[in-house]
Amino acid sequence: MKTIIVATSAMVFSVMQTAIAQTGTASEAVPYTITFDGAVYPAALETIDYPYSKARLHQSGSCILNVFADDAKQIAAMSVDRCSDDGFRREAETFVSNQSLTGSTEGNLKAHRLTIAWEMDPAPAVPFTVAGIE
Repeated sequence: MKTIIVATSAMVFSVMQTAIAQTGTASEAVPYTITFDGAVYPAALETIDYPYSKARLHQSGSCILNVFADDAKQIAAMSVDRCSDDGFRREAETFVSNQSLTGSTEGNLKAHRLTIAWEMDPAPAVPFTVAGIE
């Protein structure tokens, strides 16, 4: 089984701290990883994002997809099986709907599982200043 990892950073903003206090300088980018684990992969993995509502809350999650491939391992159909959360389900459904399926629906299709895991690095401890007190 192969695993593909897509790592990047998300811009995560919080209005609450700004509304009630002066904040110090902090990096707005939060590193995260999206991991694909399965035997058959779609061609366009770069079309998946970290759900903003989950990134903002530093939440991680996963989904399991059903991938149906022909004898040449070309994907003919995909569907979302189950997810840890509705926010991740919506992102997985968007990912599935954006795929160009190249496999043949003729003959026997073999079912494969593809797991997508969204992992947010732990929230950094950010020092901030309130009314001049650190």
